[in-house]
Amino acid sequence: GKNVIISKDGTVIGKGDQNFSIKNSDELIIIRGISEASFKEAQVSPTLLSNLVLVIDKVKTHFADTMLNIEFKEEELVLYIDDTIPIRLGTFDAIDEKFVLLTTFLGHIKKEEVKKLAYIDLRVPDRVIIKNES
Repeated sequence: GKNVIISKDGTVIGKGDQNFSIKNSDELIIIRGISEASFKEAQVSPTLLSNLVLVIDKVKTHFADTMLNIEFKEEELVLYIDDTIPIRLGTFDAIDEKFVLLTTFLGHIKKEEVKKLAYIDLRVPDRVIIKNES
């Protein structure tokens, strides 16, 4: 897909393979898989933007020192810890509860154990489903 850089207010500030010079680029959140239909003219749709702002706020609150990427797969959110372990969040519904479950779960296992996970799935309400790497 195309690379699109948007500002905090949802305005598209760059598309495609343009070269950009961005201050504090290490603070950028990478979001992959947003469909073209999510853009109206040079703006991200307001609903999507408010949902993304909420998720980004949760990511920064709960995972301040962790490299996380966000991806849309068939209209569902997937976070990647350190660009390797997928956390399947599903839709934006009950996103607060999903982050509470996730941080509680991660707080109860050792970092070495997290690295052995194939994925974490939070799409079932009030459940953390994991698969260990084989």
